[in-house]
Amino acid sequence: MIPLRRKYSMSDGMLIETTNRVLVGANRDVAQLTNYSIDQPAIDAIALANEGFSDLPTDIELSSMMGEATLAKNTKRKEAADYIMTEVMMRVSMVYGQDSRTYQRFGVSDIYNETDGNFYILIKRVKRQATALQTPLAAKGLTATHITTLGTFTTDFDNLWEAQDEAIDNRDQAVTDRIEAGNALYAALLEVADLGKQLWDGVDESKYNDYVLYPNQTTAPQGQVVETSVPSGQVVNLSLTALEADMNITAENLAAQGLFMYFAASPTDLPTNTTPGADGWIGGNSSATSILSDAGYLAGVREYANVYNPGPNPGSVRVTVV
Repeated sequence: MIPLRRKYSMSDGMLIETTNRVLVGANRDVAQLTNYSIDQPAIDAIALANEGFSDLPTDIELSSMMGEATLAKNTKRKEAADYIMTEVMMRVSMVYGQDSRTYQRFGVSDIYNETDGNFYILIKRVKRQATALQTPLAAKGLTATHITTLGTFTTDFDNLWEAQDEAIDNRDQAVTDRIEAGNALYAALLEVADLGKQLWDGVDESKYNDYVLYPNQTTAPQGQVVETSVPSGQVVNLSLTALEADMNITAENLAAQGLFMYFAASPTDLPTNTTPGADGWIGGNSSATSILSDAGYLAGVREYANVYNPGPNPGSVRVTVV
């Protein structure tokens, strides 16, 4: 889990909107602000930082890229598993029988459910055993091409597995970059907002309100907020960071489409049960609040906050962690 914390208690989208709103007042009041070393170049720099922040990849983009890499790996894995069971193990069964120790030495009984690490070992083991038994299996049509193909599957799967891991690493770095940029933007914005409020406090309520960062809040709220749309059929990994088991989490479903909110071992994992109404289900236009540990978070095991939309309609969610 990324240890970096957001210093702003609003979504990234709201930070962009709030910055634009405050800068309208700052540009209007630049003469007064300049007296306190916040001049036009400083205001322009905040506007530029806000534009750069808005250009950074969002949770949807990062999740899509991870999803593409995961799909490619899983597709190759299934292709390899199907090939092993039809082209290799069928011949082993014909020569030795499925109950034989020779068949069992290939270790394919749970081939479709193995972890990726175990599956990689499995492919190599099948290739090794098929090579050792190539002569007797040749009687049922096993050829050198079959064994060569197993080697190709091993290499291709390993490369795609590595690509998936790289996509996850890139996601973590992109989230870190976005939070760092957001924190820097917020710090600069806060300085302008605090000064603007001091300038107009008790003088002009309308202008004072232009610098209020959290309308309807007497004090700045605590915690981190992420908000995103969730396309139908897609898993979106939320950029929640520095989580602890005793924190409170509130998930607000902002659309009519029901969603699953859950913690997983991977940022691309689906929920265990994808039937609407199962654990983690949040109905349309409703919300759910719990402690992170009760929501399934487990440090070092299930740290990724995922949202899955089973469809058929697009969804939207806002999650607050305090």
